[in-house]
Amino acid sequence: MKVVINTTTLSVFGRLKKIDLLRRLVGSSEILIPKQVVQEYSLIIDDKDGIPNSFRVLEVAIDEKSNLGSGENACIEIAKEEKAVFVTDDLRARRIASSEGIKITGTLGLILAGVESGRITREEEREILKEIYARKLLYISRSLYKELLRKTSSI
Repeated sequence: MKVVINTTTLSVFGRLKKIDLLRRLVGSSEILIPKQVVQEYSLIIDDKDGIPNSFRVLEVAIDEKSNLGSGENACIEIAKEEKAVFVTDDLRARRIASSEGIKITGTLGLILAGVESGRITREEEREILKEIYARKLLYISRSLYKELLRKTSSI
């Protein structure tokens, strides 16, 4: 399986200083990152290490017909070409990708799948969720946050 990761998810893990955790969360899946996302990421995150070498950075020509940014458009093109799961938290991008038959998930979906597959522990999940919520790295409603924490406590 392949996954193509958008800027939001990449920047959440970059801000957490846990970019390598993405590798653990997706296991043996190949991680694809469009060059446009790398450029957006470098504007957001001051990360001296940059994108890990295990992530494959791709250059893709995009047709910006939609009202999405270049990163989202590039991710959708790669997801179609590579038959990859598109990881994004952008609602418009999710709707467009879904309408084109692309499988989608988001940052929280990756984290939850990481627990289900045994790639991270419930405790790691809980700590990541707490930090994302406390630092407002991703919009999570209070009710969803409480529900997620409740689930991480029930083993």
